[in-house]
Amino acid sequence: TLSGSGGACLRSAFNGYWLEVDDDCFDEEFEISCDQDFITTLAYRKKIGAAQDTPFFISSITNTAPSGGTTKEKVDTVCFTLGTVCDYEGSLWAALALAKTGSDVNPYLPYLIALAPDNQRFLPSAFLYMLTNFDQYFSELVNEQNPSGYWQASTNQNDRFQDTALALLALQGVSAEQAQTAKDYLTEVQPDSGCWRNSISDTAFVLHSASPRAVAQTVKIGARNNCEDFGFSCASSIECDDLGGENKGDNFYCPFTSDICCSETPKEETCSEKGGTVCSSNQECTGTLASAVDTSFCCTNGQCTEIQVTECEERGYRCQSSCDTDTEEEKPYLCTSLDSCCSAKPPEAERGGFGIIIFLLVILIVLLALAIIFRNQVKIWLFRAKSKFRKGPAPPTRRPPGAPPRPGVPVRPGPAPRRLIPPGRPGAPLRRMPPGRPHPGRPPARPGGRPYPRERELQSTLKKLREMGKR
Repeated sequence: TLSGSGGACLRSAFNGYWLEVDDDCFDEEFEISCDQDFITTLAYRKKIGAAQDTPFFISSITNTAPSGGTTKEKVDTVCFTLGTVCDYEGSLWAALALAKTGSDVNPYLPYLIALAPDNQRFLPSAFLYMLTNFDQYFSELVNEQNPSGYWQASTNQNDRFQDTALALLALQGVSAEQAQTAKDYLTEVQPDSGCWRNSISDTAFVLHSASPRAVAQTVKIGARNNCEDFGFSCASSIECDDLGGENKGDNFYCPFTSDICCSETPKEETCSEKGGTVCSSNQECTGTLASAVDTSFCCTNGQCTEIQVTECEERGYRCQSSCDTDTEEEKPYLCTSLDSCCSAKPPEAERGGFGIIIFLLVILIVLLALAIIFRNQVKIWLFRAKSKFRKGPAPPTRRPPGAPPRPGVPVRPGPAPRRLIPPGRPGAPLRRMPPGRPHPGRPPARPGGRPYPRERELQSTLKKLREMGKR
């Protein structure tokens, strides 16, 4: 523990285990000495609204000195602002851009790391992994990946492809199976137009992150040379500083966004050299998931445990916070939490055909319902259709020969059956009636020999027929 007074700029804190720098002394440089070999560094945490259990973040930059020697420490933390307020998202992108040019980004890390828990919607683990190459941020990044393969840091589904592209950008140059899973997801949900979410910016970002080498080939490099072709190494600026290397400058380029060309080569360690255990595809890590030269599922500071498969996943679907209404549909199967069970929508052609079938079925049901409600009117319409919509009384229906008479309906006597004479047989001779004797069935003539009116009409008709026969 520490005892005594540290002056106006330093005061004892946390039961004497720390010396806290006063806010007014952040620009001061402190010189430390000890009678034993020692190490010094800076620790920091969020101050505004911080509770007693707010975690401390230890700087990766350390200074050592032997007994009687000295080290120097100075608070060096800055941010990029909008007006007078620190802009966290702007600081993330600005620090990444400066790291690419080889600038020292250590002054930005305290602010970016301490405020990361309050700004998860910006996916800070992706930026911090590109800036530091620390296993801690690799573990955070891959653990935030949805089982379907994408990343979505905020509740806004429109950020899904932006966040996935950002994560792929951080995993460039890392042989991570998680990156391939994300690419498979993007290929699965890519529409026929080729444009994700109908957004040019999202599509451009996805293509740049998922296919960096293809993009690099189309860029005119000019006189710059590939860093690794000259025996140097592509690494993050923090990693290069830890190795004691120097940035070889703008004469060399690295294919990945966040790397610089470093004079020293980082040692690539296997999972066993990192003291970890390789987890299988059906296991998850309870500690820190690290990326090693032989696997991206290296579990350190923990163990591998079996992943519980849900009803949704057993059926080949995905559990996620919410389904994207543009590319997915929700299924009625259970997940382990309040997540939704989502499946990719079928292609447009299949969905269109199925929609037409549903539409036709709805029309048929409506027509059937109308026919039941207006069945009497339908009967009248069908009757008119059979009579070809003729006006007037309906023609009498013919009864089949020999059918029994209907009850209560009078039967009209039909004409007497005609007697046919077989062909070739001479007819019987006509029997002439004696004169003055009336013909059977003919009414007698009226007095004076004049025929009755009906007889006159008959004689007139026969006369006309005889004349027609003569013609």
